Amino acid sequence: MVLLATGAIVPYVLEESPGTIDLKATCFRIGPLLAVIWLAYEQLKRIPVWLWCTLPVIVLLAATRLRWMIWLLVPLIVAAAILKPRARPRRDR
Repeated sequence: MVLLATGAIVPYVLEESPGTIDLKATCFRIGPLLAVIWLAYEQLKRIPVWLWCTLPVIVLLAATRLRWMIWLLVPLIVAAAILKPRARPRRDR
C-alpha cells in the first residue's frame, strides 16, 4: 500500500524528470505484486522448500533455452502430480 501511495504522490511532490517517472513506474509495478504476495502468504508457506530452490533455475532456463524448458517442465509436472500429498480423511469426534 505504501508503494502504491508513493507512486500516486510522486508526480505532485517532485519535479517531472526521468528519475521520478522511473520511481512512479516502479512503485506502480512492484506495489500490486507485493500486495498479491501478501494476500497469498498463507498458501505460499505451504510450497515445499525444494520448489523454491528450483524456481530461479526454471525461470532462467525459460528465458534462455525454451526448448530445454519444455523437456524439463513436462517431467516436473508429472512428478508433481504423482508426488503431491494426499488428503487425509477427516475424523469427526
